[in-house]
Amino acid sequence: MIIIGWGFKTSKNYGPVRKIQCNNCNNEANWYLQKMTIWFTLFFIPVIPYRINYF
Repeated sequence: MIIIGWGFKTSKNYGPVRKIQCNNCNNEANWYLQKMTIWFTLFFIPVIPYRINYF
């Protein structure tokens, strides 16, 4: 019997990538880049990434 599935998620934080300034209050803040990957699994082992999102 082969057990397959999907939905195992991993995320990686790349840290601050850009400094922006608010137009309303003139405060500076950093934008952070994060990558989330959803994997196809075989026997509960992530094998193939099938969706990658960047936030």
